[in-house]
Amino acid sequence: DLNGNNITRITKTDFAGLRHLRVLQLMENKISTIERGAFQDLKELERLRLNRNNLQLLPELLFLGTPKLYRLKPEPASFSRDRQSVPNMAVLLPFSLTTLTPTLLAGV
Repeated sequence: DLNGNNITRITKTDFAGLRHLRVLQLMENKISTIERGAFQDLKELERLRLNRNNLQLLPELLFLGTPKLYRLKPEPASFSRDRQSVPNMAVLLPFSLTTLTPTLLAGV
């Protein structure tokens, strides 16, 4: 649980090697940037909570390494709809991310 720690940035090495992490809570920080590849080692990640941060954009392919992710908070609608940051945003928006499938995440 990393809630409320004044974290401002997530780098691609912050969670390196944490292959068995299933839940990551990063709520109530000041995160404005997440580097591409930040979650690539989190092969078992199922739930990610990013509520109450300063995120506007998500890097392209950010969730490529998280095949088991099924819950993302906040929903993608709260992020910018810039197609370069999340190329399949139009596909993800109609769905509640509490029911993600690997097919929905392909190309994210």
